[in-house]
Amino acid sequence: MLPLTGVWLMKAWSKSDLEAALSRLAPAYSPGPDFGTVASRIGRVVPWEYDYRYDDRVNQAAGLPRQSTSFWHNQYDPE
Repeated sequence: MLPLTGVWLMKAWSKSDLEAALSRLAPAYSPGPDFGTVASRIGRVVPWEYDYRYDDRVNQAAGLPRQSTSFWHNQYDPE
């Protein structure tokens, strides 16, 4: 298993290898001061399909506009 940002490469499909790699993530990126920090660290290697919703909330809290597009979804509904 070779984890790259946004893509994990495997020589051949192996559910057990994938599960083993995923089970190493939280301990590898912990501890952190809060859940958001640990989740952000994990997100460096496993992108979250709905990260735009979190990003929109962060932008709104900072007085910034919502994002106009989503990397993962062609039909982006910011609501």
